[in-house]
Amino acid sequence: MDKKHKSNVIFRSWRKDPRTGKILYARNYGLKAWAIPIKDLEDTEFSQSRTNKPE
Repeated sequence: MDKKHKSNVIFRSWRKDPRTGKILYARNYGLKAWAIPIKDLEDTEFSQSRTNKPE
């Protein structure tokens, strides 16, 4: 658990802006990664990242 965010988080170098739907890269904002609370992830986004297997 992340004490600062008060929930479990993952860190990603990109995130999707909820207002515009555009991909934002952390480096463009002087960051290495975004802290994203797991509860804010969509079910499909989380499951796709876990189940993508090369064919």
